Order: sequence, then C-alpha cells, then structure tokens
Amino acid sequence: MKNLEKRIQDIIGKHYSSMLTELDEIINVDNVELSIFLSSNEFGKEFECGINTK
Repeated sequence: MKNLEKRIQDIIGKHYSSMLTELDEIINVDNVELSIFLSSNEFGKEFECGINTK
C-alpha cells in the first residue's frame, strides 16, 4: 500500500503545482486499480476516486 500512497501523492502534487485544470489518471499498483479525477474551473472544484482490486 505504500507504493499506492506514494503514486497518489505524486499525481495530486503534480496537479496542484501546475496550471492543469483537469486531471484524469488510472494507477495500477499491487493488484489495485485506482482512478482519480480532479477538476478545477470557474464553476468550482470536483474530485472523484474509484478503487478496483484485481
């Protein structure tokens, strides 16, 4: 799970340290698939996250 936590931190950190307004990413680590969607625009912020095990 440490690998998964590190990947999540890296991806979210990249999103907030850049000028991206949207991030849609799928991470596969240790038989777990994690989908992350982040969006930020004039209408507000949105965050969705899903987890599937293999």
